[in-house]
Amino acid sequence: MATIDDSSTQGDGNVRLPVVGPENKVLVVPTELKAGALSLPEVLMQSVTTIAPAIAALFFTPVVVSLAGVTAPLAYPIGFVITLILGIVLVQFTKKMPAAGGYYTYISRSIHPRAGWLVAWMFILYAPTVGGIVSLYMGNILQQEILADTGANWPWFPWVFMLVVVTAVALLQYRGIKLSGRTLLILGTIEMGLVVLLGIWAIANPGPGGVNVISYNPANISTVGFGSFALAIVFSLQAFTGWDGAAPLAEESKNPTRNVSRAVIGSIILLGIFLVFVTWAIIIGWGTNNIAKLPGSTELPAVVVAKRVWGPVWWLILFALLNSTVAVVIAVCNIGTRVWYAMARSGSLPKVLTRVNYC
Repeated sequence: MATIDDSSTQGDGNVRLPVVGPENKVLVVPTELKAGALSLPEVLMQSVTTIAPAIAALFFTPVVVSLAGVTAPLAYPIGFVITLILGIVLVQFTKKMPAAGGYYTYISRSIHPRAGWLVAWMFILYAPTVGGIVSLYMGNILQQEILADTGANWPWFPWVFMLVVVTAVALLQYRGIKLSGRTLLILGTIEMGLVVLLGIWAIANPGPGGVNVISYNPANISTVGFGSFALAIVFSLQAFTGWDGAAPLAEESKNPTRNVSRAVIGSIILLGIFLVFVTWAIIIGWGTNNIAKLPGSTELPAVVVAKRVWGPVWWLILFALLNSTVAVVIAVCNIGTRVWYAMARSGSLPKVLTRVNYC
């Protein structure tokens, strides 16, 4: 199934609007991308892995707890509602303009081509580079664990780790979007499954304070102050970042007007439930009576909890984070390359970026 040519331009520089046929159905035109290669689960996992569930749940917990204390899990339902509202708006665009350009297409058509061009430039400076930053940070986490467990100090390890991950992802992507989509489905399922499993174990083996729901009592917000709690909500929104990751894969999705919109909303709902549960579970596993010590932990709190409740197999949580790192690098590269392709197709970038490798 082909989709809309999102960014071809007329001689006057205006972006060409889609042709609307009977019953207001958008007519589609051929695309050089591999149309129909991705099913709904693969498109959904594109958005999910762009959010990076394990990283979002485990890396942001110390920051949110430092601001909201024991009420940290309460910030996520609020962040979820705000993100869902944004997602509903984006869905209206994905239904009418299913194209590789994503925000480039939406803003060019709804506001002005120049505005779309400016937004796209900011976006492509972010999407292709964030994978390197995340893998470098994950390399640093692994290096710290190696130092703590073996005493070996390898300051070069994070850089080598980043280069290995980025190179491996580049080779994977060269093999085509179908393989990338299947890989994301596998990696995303593994990371979410392991983190949820840790959450269940943490609740079954709570820290000091036992199992309780005081985190969801709004009255406890007064202990940290509304201003600090509001800032925690901002960071909870950051944890949802990536929910729009499916949009640039529209031209390669089956039934894009339906599946991309379902992937966007589905990823928000899925991660909303995931983050609310996992954040609460990690706090319970740490111990609500010792919550003040969580933000200052020299080791990732999730790793501390995993070592206590899982014993010798605690490294499974590092494996989940490794899966999350590789998956998010694949996902953001999918986004960046599709936006480059759309911009090159419209003449905003060199035409060489429209070349597609079919494997």
